[in-house]
Amino acid sequence: MATPKIIPTLRALRPREKPYLHSVPGTVGLYLQVKPNGTKEFLYRYTNPLTGSRRKLLLDSDPNLSLADQYDEAVIQTTQHKRTIKAGGDPLAIALEAQQNQIRRQDYGEGMHKGGAKD
Repeated sequence: MATPKIIPTLRALRPREKPYLHSVPGTVGLYLQVKPNGTKEFLYRYTNPLTGSRRKLLLDSDPNLSLADQYDEAVIQTTQHKRTIKAGGDPLAIALEAQQNQIRRQDYGEGMHKGGAKD
């Protein structure tokens, strides 16, 4: 799925003293963050439809995948986030809420194992 010209361009990005963002050609809002240690992560930048503020969302990625496969996944996720925004939602707020719900489930599960059900 990845455009052949894009991947060599992204691979060629070298680390700098500070992390930086590189706009991914042919996309809107998709960036590759390059960290000083050479790690590369895809981010989606968008405007919150409710507040008008600019937001950055780190996209889920498996570091074991090739950069081309990570790019393909990032494009799919970006498309999903654009749908959420079009419907009036905020992808970052939704992701944070899901993360909090998972933490609550884990805490509840630990409470069940340590001392039984809480009244």
